Amino acid sequence: MTTFAQHRAAFESFLDCVQGGAGKDAIAGCLAENVVLIGPLSDEPLTGREAVAEAIQTVYTLAADLTYEEVLSGETHHAAFFRLQIEDTVVNGMDYALLDADGKIAEVNHILAPAAVRRRDAGAPCACPRHAALGTAHKRRVTIMDALVPRLNLHKRDKAKAREQGREHAS
Repeated sequence: MTTFAQHRAAFESFLDCVQGGAGKDAIAGCLAENVVLIGPLSDEPLTGREAVAEAIQTVYTLAADLTYEEVLSGETHHAAFFRLQIEDTVVNGMDYALLDADGKIAEVNHILAPAAVRRRDAGAPCACPRHAALGTAHKRRVTIMDALVPRLNLHKRDKAKAREQGREHAS
């Protein structure tokens, strides 16, 4: 079997774990030790097998429906287009992955289609400083991230990291 075919099979195995609701250990088995997850779940990329496996498993555990529509493969990268539903929010997105020489996922870019992340129950007033200063607050669009991030506790990690770097005052 060629390296290309081995990597394609490894990526499809990862997708089967995710779509099939496999546990954290099964997902972690598909990941390189220092895997990096880049995406909208956190301000900073997540790094490390355990952290990435937990985030992936949590997101897909919350999903009422996850369907991988198509997988595309190149020499070094693979992409899987998906449809994900959490509560009443439906999103289209793509997992774009780089595999290492051992056939483990070394990097995953989790990309969500911006127009598809709006919830039907959006409408909370906007709290952004620009609109508040202008007195032109509009109705905020609630996104799938509003449902996911609190459950993943990544926002707490990002705030703690910002405090450590002096970007935010401790309260």
